[in-house]
Amino acid sequence: MTSETLATDALLVPAEKPETEKAQEHFILSTAEIKKLYESNVTPGTRGVPLKRVCRILQLLGQAPTEKDIKNVCDAYSSEGLSQKATPSVKFEEFCEILRRHVLSRDELYSKLYAAFRVFDPLDIGVIDATKLRETLLTVGECFTEKEAREFIKQANPTIEGKLPYEPFVRQLVDAYSPPKPKKSSAKSKGKTVKKKPN
Repeated sequence: MTSETLATDALLVPAEKPETEKAQEHFILSTAEIKKLYESNVTPGTRGVPLKRVCRILQLLGQAPTEKDIKNVCDAYSSEGLSQKATPSVKFEEFCEILRRHVLSRDELYSKLYAAFRVFDPLDIGVIDATKLRETLLTVGECFTEKEAREFIKQANPTIEGKLPYEPFVRQLVDAYSPPKPKKSSAKSKGKTVKKKPN
């Protein structure tokens, strides 16, 4: 079994560390971290994590699930026997499986977001119309509010003519979604004293 196959098949609960850096990108969380995340979101009544909360967890993990992704998760894990008022939830094994299927590496997330913006650029010139993007944000899928759409477009930094070069913005979004890298331990935490610079 190659390291890349291992990264795909055992995304979040690996048997061993992969050998290549590319495969290493896929190992987002350790088993202990997943278990802690699961236990902190379990509801007492169901002894599971509600599906709607799972989708929010994906977003907090730096992912950008689409409406279709969320619908697929709900359809796959909603029990037919549940009453209309009951909230479907998932157990630990199912929780791991959902994360395994939907947690993307930086490159995968970049490709997914780039493809979404590319829809607005049929001529493939790297620029889209900010007005058309705004209209879509306000009317399609999980619609933005006027304020959210305005802030989103502002972050994209369109030109005076209302044109938006989207490739740099996609990179900005990927950086915003990606979990922060662990900080290096400071000298103070290693037991060393740090001298303050004189004013």
